[in-house]
Amino acid sequence: MNQICRLSLCEQDLYGSKAYVLGRLFGDFNVPKGCALSTEFYSAFMKENGFTYSFDDYNGKNEEIQEFITASNFSKIQIKDILKTLTSCGLNKENQTYVVRSSATCEDLQKNSMAGILESFINLQNIDEVLTSIKECYKSLFSERALSYYEMNDYDLSKIKMSVIIQEYIEGQFSGVIFTTDTKNYDTNSTYINYVQGKCSDFVDSNTQSYFIKMDKSTMKITDTNQPKEGECHLPDEITKQLLLTAVEIEKKLGYPADIEWTYDGKDIYILQARPITTMKFERFTYEATEDDKKYRWFLAEQYPIYPLLEDFYRMSFTHRKEGIYRTGYGSQNAVIKQLNGYMYIGTGGMQNERELREAAIARLKLLADRNLGIFQDELLPKILIMKTQMDNFMEKELTDYEVADFLSTALNYSNFIDSAHWESVLGEEYIEEFHHYLEKLDIDINTEQLYNLIYCKTIKNKEREMLLNISDFFKEHIECTRILHSSDYPLIVYERLKYSENWIELEKLIGEYIKLYGMQNAGPKNNPANNLREKPYYIIDKIKSSMQQDGNLYYSTISMIQMKKEEEKSRILQLIPENKKSEFLEKLCLAEKTFASIDNHHYYCEDSSWGYLKMAISFAGSRLVELATLSNADDIYYLKFDEIFKSLQNEITSVDISGRKEKYMKQEKMIPPQPLFTVHDTEEKEPSTAPSTGTEVQMVAEDSKIILKGLSSLNRTVKGKILIGHCIPKQIEEECILVVRNGHGNDLFPVVGKVTGLIVSGGSPFDHMGIITREMNIPAIYYVSNAFEVLKTGDTVILNGEEGTISVI
Repeated sequence: MNQICRLSLCEQDLYGSKAYVLGRLFGDFNVPKGCALSTEFYSAFMKENGFTYSFDDYNGKNEEIQEFITASNFSKIQIKDILKTLTSCGLNKENQTYVVRSSATCEDLQKNSMAGILESFINLQNIDEVLTSIKECYKSLFSERALSYYEMNDYDLSKIKMSVIIQEYIEGQFSGVIFTTDTKNYDTNSTYINYVQGKCSDFVDSNTQSYFIKMDKSTMKITDTNQPKEGECHLPDEITKQLLLTAVEIEKKLGYPADIEWTYDGKDIYILQARPITTMKFERFTYEATEDDKKYRWFLAEQYPIYPLLEDFYRMSFTHRKEGIYRTGYGSQNAVIKQLNGYMYIGTGGMQNERELREAAIARLKLLADRNLGIFQDELLPKILIMKTQMDNFMEKELTDYEVADFLSTALNYSNFIDSAHWESVLGEEYIEEFHHYLEKLDIDINTEQLYNLIYCKTIKNKEREMLLNISDFFKEHIECTRILHSSDYPLIVYERLKYSENWIELEKLIGEYIKLYGMQNAGPKNNPANNLREKPYYIIDKIKSSMQQDGNLYYSTISMIQMKKEEEKSRILQLIPENKKSEFLEKLCLAEKTFASIDNHHYYCEDSSWGYLKMAISFAGSRLVELATLSNADDIYYLKFDEIFKSLQNEITSVDISGRKEKYMKQEKMIPPQPLFTVHDTEEKEPSTAPSTGTEVQMVAEDSKIILKGLSSLNRTVKGKILIGHCIPKQIEEECILVVRNGHGNDLFPVVGKVTGLIVSGGSPFDHMGIITREMNIPAIYYVSNAFEVLKTGDTVILNGEEGTISVI
């Protein structure tokens, strides 16, 4: 098989999409002359140099593999073939300069471009530099960034190979990228010409000032631009028009909107690369609202269509959530869903009889409290634990078809139960405030911090933090493990490298114990519910790194101090109240402790883990249906509905038209959903909200060049620092700050705990999950500061006074 050919002859399978597309354009457009080395050439190079690494080695031994490639040599025959082909292309002349570009089988595809991940090299002066650059392209297949990209996009490592393009180098006066359509507004009649003065790499690498020109294809007129009107940075008008005409012709030739790299050498325009615009959509659709629709305010949930299985899941989820919302009168959380051409819209609106529903729910919880029972710990958690135990058992053994179906059914019931019970659990957390009022009626003077100490008890999240601190201690005791931990920013790479350390067996045991208890929690970027540690254990690396930044001694001493203060506070109150009230006090304290524990437990069992179990059950079912030949790929299960999965596992269905559903989904991906679905203006007076009062009025006043914000503090500490507006907690923070967020829901403070000196929360509660963490880590926080986002801005210097519950903006 010929392993080298001219660009005009390149086949896509052997030479990758980049070389193939340039070959299609060659002859009709000005493409720099050159050739390409096939993936077979790459395979022969690796084989002849003794490449013995398996696919399982790629992530953990990527540096070793790259060193192997650096030390490897091309055979005399390979070098001869390269020189021969370059000569036939007219590229082996004296003073010839070259470009070497990657053209891997995994880049420049319809859905994934891998833009900038693999390497290219310009202005190479001789053949030796060309040969070195070819090896650098090969090495880039095994870079940390590339390997993580493969994992993120579920690439099959066995199919990833590298072709390399060798072309003449064109020195550009102007260079840039053309998008043949407007990708923001999906306007196919608009084209964006982006450019810099100089070579194209300066544009794509953002090394210099760039400019854009938006043009109308039909009129060839400029509709928007930021380029200078004259001077050396102004792209000549005739070149601008020529670029537009060239882009239109390339788009026509390829048959799709294209992202085109170009350069102009003062005489001619050259096309350096062209690939599909991966985010383009074409077909708009509209929706005519019904009278019932107009009761809600609608928004698009996601920018992409959802799979049939997830549509099924969301319908069930919202149905059960609505049951819980109506059972508790949380009208502000009332929502419905609508699916249009695969896109999910959520409609929000109030509810009738909200006040009565809330009062009835509070009355039910009071009946439980009168029996010293908490809604979550005593009523909901026992049922949750039964289902959790069943699902844990399913995951520890080989399952029959019936057991796979039973696992999936249990996981669905678990998810539905949690959706239905969520708001009752949230409402039950208000018992802490009720307990506070009870103490006040006993004439007990107690502030927020004292109340926190009194009801404090260790929870399942405490155990998690302590297990992570234990793993961190292991790293601190083993220098080589610590070195590997910090050797890469990519969790997958670190985790796989650790497998080759001499301490892996002991470390794997510690990690395994953690994952057994906490592996079903959402993990990965933004705690994505699509990921969990059972399936992707490498995401524990981020947790370990965060834990390494924490002071374990401070944590344990803080817990000990809280427990000591708890006993002191309990003894103080027992001394102050009459003898006939002591038994009642202890019973109510017990319920307050259970309520406190329910906050973390609810967070762990419900918000963090419910989707993890369902995701695992779906994965089990997908693998089983592949074994039964119902599916060819386990991930194709997302094109089924739940009833189809159950029937397939019971052999009632033996085949499903997956290809037809995939084709439909691909068409939906290219549709443009209306945003908003439609607009409705409120004309009727709404019933006043019956949401429970916080008991704290937030005020804002001006005072001697300071702005004072007030809220509820959970810790009597005062700190000074600069504000960082976060909305939610960022994954990384560079400098110490006082962080402003909207609430504690789903926020993970641990990755940045070393940088956060104080916290300002517009909603939330000192008793929510984040409130617990900040208290344990001795971080002052002020809650219910509703004006925070209107008044504060990033960079403001403030004094956060935990004693007064105030924020002074200096």
